[in-house]
Amino acid sequence: MNMNEPQNLGQAIGKILVMEEEDSLRKLIEKMLTQKGFEVVCVKDGAEAVGVYKSAQAIQQPFDAAILDLTVTFGMGAKETIKQLKEIDPEVKGIVSSGYLFDDVILNCSKYGFCGAITKPFTSSELMTTINETIENV
Repeated sequence: MNMNEPQNLGQAIGKILVMEEEDSLRKLIEKMLTQKGFEVVCVKDGAEAVGVYKSAQAIQQPFDAAILDLTVTFGMGAKETIKQLKEIDPEVKGIVSSGYLFDDVILNCSKYGFCGAITKPFTSSELMTTINETIENV
């Protein structure tokens, strides 16, 4: 399946959880993904992400991937969130997102439990490439 092409079939091509602290960026990522045909659920911090992920698992409507903001000022960031998500679902496909290009979590994301990493700012094309690689290569 080519996830770079817009889908007009009325059915989502995948379900993505987006945890992003910044409102404007969260809305932009949601728009990028919905335009590509994904169902998107957005949250502000790790506690929300864990709750939403757990609920989706409970009703057997799991996420295909979770994009997690590395640093959340007043909440749980990506490192702690991925640990908790792995307790719920050891196969979670987590993508860490950060503006810190040289952070060890970005450079060595798999060491921290992530399947991929993307640095901000990113284009829609870069986001889709990261999602495709994460979903297909795990």
